[in-house]
Amino acid sequence: MIHPASAWAFIALTMGLGKTLIGLRDMDRLLTESQLLNQPSGRLFLVAASTQAILDSWPQKAHKFGLAHLLDYLAFTTYRSLAKTLAAGSY
Repeated sequence: MIHPASAWAFIALTMGLGKTLIGLRDMDRLLTESQLLNQPSGRLFLVAASTQAILDSWPQKAHKFGLAHLLDYLAFTTYRSLAKTLAAGSY
């Protein structure tokens, strides 16, 4: 089992290669293959991006790829707000 507090993943690809889909599928895999659902309540995944527009595309793409159930487990922040967001919660 992957311990959520120590499980970090980063994706660095150019535009249009499927970073969002890769991230969503991996989050879905983590939820279905592990005990993450037995963790304390709250958001399990934090998605950070450079702009709010990028973050706003995640829910649309989750619906498009049939992974909308993940939205209950996701929190979003921009890089500028990352430190504040991390201080306020556990991901």
